[in-house]
Amino acid sequence: MDKLVPVLQRAGRFRTDYEGQTLRDHLGLPQFVDPRDQDQLRTGTEA
Repeated sequence: MDKLVPVLQRAGRFRTDYEGQTLRDHLGLPQFVDPRDQDQLRTGTEA
């Protein structure tokens, strides 16, 4: 893998950069919302 990935990257067949900052971003998953914070987000107020 150490030698294969750079070859694939140069050929444009393997990504060299990720768009997001987290694993969820990389996998295209929605952002996690802690269930304890849902009321605050829904009403716009703090508990």
